[in-house]
Amino acid sequence: MPTSVPSPFLSNCRAIVTIALALLTAHVRPSMAQTVAAPPPPPPPPIGTLHRAVATANGYDANAWWIETAHDLVLIDALMLRSDARALVAALRTTGKPLRAVFITHGHADHFGGLSTVRAAYPGVPIVATRATSNGMRVVHEQGMASNGWLRALGTEYDSTLLVPDRIVNSGDTLRMAGLTFIVRDYGPLEAQNNSVIAVPELNAVFTGDATVHGASFYVGTENAQHALTALPRVLADHPGKMTAYAGHYGPRPLDRTVADNLDQVRRLHATVALVGSDPANRAPNGDLTPPAKRQLLLLTALQTAERGDYGVGAVGMARFELPATIAAFIADSTRRTPPQTLAVRDAMRPLLFLAGHYDIGDITVGLGGLYLDATVETSRYRYQLTFSYDHVQRRYRVVSRDQISGLLDVFVGALEADGSLVLSNVEPGTHYLDAAGAKVFNRMRFTPKQEGCWMWVVETGRGSGEWTQPLEQQMCRRPLS
Repeated sequence: MPTSVPSPFLSNCRAIVTIALALLTAHVRPSMAQTVAAPPPPPPPPIGTLHRAVATANGYDANAWWIETAHDLVLIDALMLRSDARALVAALRTTGKPLRAVFITHGHADHFGGLSTVRAAYPGVPIVATRATSNGMRVVHEQGMASNGWLRALGTEYDSTLLVPDRIVNSGDTLRMAGLTFIVRDYGPLEAQNNSVIAVPELNAVFTGDATVHGASFYVGTENAQHALTALPRVLADHPGKMTAYAGHYGPRPLDRTVADNLDQVRRLHATVALVGSDPANRAPNGDLTPPAKRQLLLLTALQTAERGDYGVGAVGMARFELPATIAAFIADSTRRTPPQTLAVRDAMRPLLFLAGHYDIGDITVGLGGLYLDATVETSRYRYQLTFSYDHVQRRYRVVSRDQISGLLDVFVGALEADGSLVLSNVEPGTHYLDAAGAKVFNRMRFTPKQEGCWMWVVETGRGSGEWTQPLEQQMCRRPLS
């Protein structure tokens, strides 16, 4: 074995090592330029700041949104009462900046009535609206100022001289103001005769007026109670991405969640009317709903609106607004053939309407299509989600109970008894618990109507012997409505 390495071979090894060290150093050590690089620049200042002015209760809690940029202001809607509009103007004036434009989203007085006050403070400021919105403003103003009109009752708080928009734009137009982009789109008869939506892409903002609402009841209006079912998806499709809806009442919320909630409200409203109206006994000879059916609908609709903002009119007042157009839409559409199985399920669910209501421990509401009832039950120890449904093939009622704490799911099956009680157990489906000895423990539930607005809920325990023991009883009475 040689005791030394030939010189050329040693030179080659040294060269290879040198190259490898150079490559390794280049990967491990940052370059000098990297070590002394300047920190990233600070984020640019916001293009515009959003502000909100809220009317008093007499002004239906309406919003006026205004955008403040480096040098200018742009206002969306103008409230209604003179006193509210004066407070709005005072807020605008604190900035010391000029008002470049006022946009009007729709023709309801609680959003345009303050225009004269704003124009007096900012002479010559353009008032921007589409032709359909401008026409709707005139109709509402003239109706409200008639001899028995509701606007006349406001006295000097409402300006009797209508200030109409002086810059008419088309649906789909794009305007540049105060360094921002404003895209105006009409969506037809939603809450008002026409509803415009104004998008400001730089702020990811969509000013929806009353085309959407967060935290309150969505009002279907008087023109077309079903139009929202097609218009709201268009609003969402026209404004993709992470857009925030700044509505004409109450607070902002992501547009996608707002549209989903509003659509759910409209569908449940129509479902409730269809559930009651599809009973021939609830129809008058002229095709209209009977007075008792309308009273029942008033209660059921008020129950759905009770836990939401109500514009200061109360749950029953909100239901009175919602029902006329919804009933008219149902009557107009009732000639359409309804599948027999749908009618059978609605017939079976109608006797369970005594359960619907808001209670101290939960809520029970009419589900979509009027085909089931949704219930939530929550106490300090328990939290359940229940669904009441009917199998029209087996002619059996079912209640699916999901324990929101343990994740357990029970299925109860049963029928109506002669006194109107719904009695179900989980023996037949085979869902059960185990006691300490490992024996199966079943439950039976009884829902019995009592006086108006109240019913008795009884839960019994059994172990398959046919004897039911340890009944737990609770009387459920609806919370009063405003």
